[in-house]
Amino acid sequence: MLRAKKTYWLLTVASVAAMVLSGCSGGGDSVNSQSTAGTAGADVSAVEATVSPDNLVKKDQKHWALPTDAYAGTTNGLYVAVKETVVQDCMTKKGLSYEVYPYSAASEKSQVGSGGGRMLFNEEIAAKYGYSVPPEDSIQPRLDLERKQDQNPSSWKQARDACFAEADKADIIKKLDTQGGLSASVVADVNPPGLDAAAAKWRSCMAPLGFTDLEKAPGAYPSSSFAQQVRGTGNEEDYKDPFQHPVTDYELKVAVQDAKCRTSSGYDTILYNAQWSASYNYVKKHLNQLTVLRQKSAKVKAESIAFLKSHGNYTQ
Repeated sequence: MLRAKKTYWLLTVASVAAMVLSGCSGGGDSVNSQSTAGTAGADVSAVEATVSPDNLVKKDQKHWALPTDAYAGTTNGLYVAVKETVVQDCMTKKGLSYEVYPYSAASEKSQVGSGGGRMLFNEEIAAKYGYSVPPEDSIQPRLDLERKQDQNPSSWKQARDACFAEADKADIIKKLDTQGGLSASVVADVNPPGLDAAAAKWRSCMAPLGFTDLEKAPGAYPSSSFAQQVRGTGNEEDYKDPFQHPVTDYELKVAVQDAKCRTSSGYDTILYNAQWSASYNYVKKHLNQLTVLRQKSAKVKAESIAFLKSHGNYTQ
């Protein structure tokens, strides 16, 4: 049975999924932490400013800093820990035990994640980790705990799954869902002028590596066959962190070349500038509403941490 927590675990570390900003698909001015919007809602008009409209974020391509980072709010790791603690309470009422992997404040400082949940990738990171993540960013300890608990009888598993189904009704989860911060990016898929040409240059730069299925543009991996080669078949259902794997010298070679090509082609700079502009314009347009949301998300985060501490599921 696929439980919600598995999906959330996949979003830790720079969030391969989006936690950057929400928009209004109908073109309105309201801001809601659960709303979504497509590229059509993004204003990518060029911005020369190097500081966000609220003076909270400085332009920094190395860390892929965006004005909307200040409103990302609750991290996915915190959300998972809170939800599992709600499940723990539910199981206790049933007379059953349920262990929660403690949430650590240190986990919010990823070496390869941006403030808005984007996977960072540059020559320095590529040379160290390839396409993997640092051990301290791995969700493997949580998966090991799940493997251990999955040895319990089927009756225990049924009770646990029922508790997960009920968890969404808890007040703290409802608050996180509606006030925990911004979601669903309107900047992730921007396609500014020059980006396609830069992608073509990236492909030419990567050609010497000999991939027959090279992607059309830079992404998580340069090719699907290479991704399969380095990741293997590990996934959360097999209790394996899909974002961490043993890194070979060959992977490091490919990763460094990939990073260099993204830079020399101008792809990353064009994309970052466009996302900075879209994010800046969004914050400027919705600053009043975002300020209120930021205050609410800070309050919900504090409440969530207090909840975890009261159950012994929080560490510094």
